[in-house]
Amino acid sequence: VGRARKLYEGAVTAKSSHAAAWHGWGLLEKRQGNLRRAADIFTKGIRNTEDNANPYLYQSLGLVLEQMGSIDEARQWYMRGTKASPLVSNSDALWHTWAKMEGKHGNEDVVRYLYQKALSVNPKSRYTYLSWGVWEKEQGNYEKAEQLFKDGHKLNPRDAAILQAWALLEYEIGNVTRARELLQKGTEADSKHIPAWQAWGVLEYLEGDYTMARKLFQQGVWAGPNSRDVSRVFQAWAVLEKREKNYNLARTLFSCAVKADSRSEASWLAWAQMEDDLGLTARADELRQYNQVEQQKMEMSATLGAGGGTSLGPLNVSPDSVLAPIFRGVQSWINKQFGTEDKNKATAEASQAATAATPTMDHKTAKEAGEIPTRLGGDIVDQTAKRCDDDAAAAAGGTVNANSLRD
Repeated sequence: VGRARKLYEGAVTAKSSHAAAWHGWGLLEKRQGNLRRAADIFTKGIRNTEDNANPYLYQSLGLVLEQMGSIDEARQWYMRGTKASPLVSNSDALWHTWAKMEGKHGNEDVVRYLYQKALSVNPKSRYTYLSWGVWEKEQGNYEKAEQLFKDGHKLNPRDAAILQAWALLEYEIGNVTRARELLQKGTEADSKHIPAWQAWGVLEYLEGDYTMARKLFQQGVWAGPNSRDVSRVFQAWAVLEKREKNYNLARTLFSCAVKADSRSEASWLAWAQMEDDLGLTARADELRQYNQVEQQKMEMSATLGAGGGTSLGPLNVSPDSVLAPIFRGVQSWINKQFGTEDKNKATAEASQAATAATPTMDHKTAKEAGEIPTRLGGDIVDQTAKRCDDDAAAAAGGTVNANSLRD
């Protein structure tokens, strides 16, 4: 990291108008958790590139300020960016990111105006259709949301995230068959889109078809075994097995979930609750302690700029831990599942090992069980529109009206 800083500093010293160097340096500091430093670097980059304004400097500055809770300041820089140059004002990324922020802190007229501006400069923007549609759904405007998803899908037929979001809407209003069709279409459009597989698996779980749910979860694992996102699939699958009283398999799956993403608080706590329910309080307490350690690590630093891949690597567990036998045994299960060349055989083996293949909960019982593994569809926008880079929640800020934006 120190070497990278020196190289970036050398680059902007040699050429102060080097927008990419300013932007890269700012992102480096942001990943290190140095938000104030990142904001200062993005600001310097903007001031040194006024003759050739760069939209991504404005966008990244706005995101960092929002993350810091400086909503009004972020809003001012977004507005300034849209007037900086034709290149910046024609950046759908800038308009879209601003719209997302206002969706959390502004009024509805402003949000719709900004999303419309994003589409006016890029009529096919899948990020905008997805984000806008999800926002409208959250406001209870289902017809508007559905139309946005339809339009976005028509222009981006291979985008699984839009289909996933549309399926979630259909499921919420009771159109189960239509939701299932859309999720199937999403996995066909992009077989590597883990959230679509996970969402479809959860749907079948909620509808009581456990055999189908298991098959879909297995496909979700194969879609990206080296991705942190696969943790959600393992967690959902683990909860299913817990419901079926397949506790050993549930432990294996929970273990895989936290090995794929040790930051997954939901996985740690769901696992701990299962152990508590079984009367294994020492094991449950240790799981909660591990979760606290991982959450503290996240708070202390932004994982030192680490990426999203994991490859289900080892988790540091003391040999004296009551969890040690579980983590020793799970690696052989992982090797068996991911080491075979015959994926269809592995899928069949996983389903066979899990259950006798007969659902034990009817539609109503499954929904009322209160054990939904993860929200159907997961965090749709954060899963797909990663260029917005706005995972952190921002503090509340002031508002602005649409008329002031048009002036």
